Amino acid sequence: MKLYHVRRVESDFEVDGARVKPVWDRAEAAGVDLYPWRRPDDPPPPRVEARLLYSPRKLYVRFHAVERRIVARNVEYQGPVCQDSCVEFFVAPADAAYLNFEINCIGTLLLFKCRPVRRFEPIPAEAVSGIRIATSLPAGRAIPEPAAGPAEGYVVEYSVPLPFFAAHTGCPIPVPGTTWRANFYKCCDLGPEPAWGTWSPVGTPGPDFHRPEYFGELRFA
Repeated sequence: MKLYHVRRVESDFEVDGARVKPVWDRAEAAGVDLYPWRRPDDPPPPRVEARLLYSPRKLYVRFHAVERRIVARNVEYQGPVCQDSCVEFFVAPADAAYLNFEINCIGTLLLFKCRPVRRFEPIPAEAVSGIRIATSLPAGRAIPEPAAGPAEGYVVEYSVPLPFFAAHTGCPIPVPGTTWRANFYKCCDLGPEPAWGTWSPVGTPGPDFHRPEYFGELRFA
């Protein structure tokens, strides 16, 4: 099982999608570099890493993705962003449910509470008002047709108040020693170069991210 150490910061910081931010140097890098469904003649897959930090009040998430061609057609909350150039963080703070944070390269969010046996409950828009999302690309500006990705890649960065996880999964607020389970993903179902990448290995015949039995472990330091 993959293991990621979530390091702690004492002060909260601004979420702005900056490509360079010293606070992130404190965080481990998790390579989203497993492409088990890639065929030999597919183009080179995206290069993606994820990082996490937490404060006494928030969990911070950052993805940096480099992909040759990007697309982002969805601009409304709960749109099917997995069809776009998208990065995803599925996290199970408690055994009863997990949350799927799916965000495309222009910052559009899809978020459900997911229960066993594939019961998916959309999180209402008013409940996500405390989540802050920023991207290095122009936020909310659709990319309706495939375009060249920035040579330096793009950043998706966000923060989630820790009480949000408690409210939707019943978990306690994490402290040093707390363990959650999670996976980081990269996808672009309907993009010019479809690809499905994972951090923790997923052992299914085809792409299937809703498989918490394959989640790795997050350990809060």
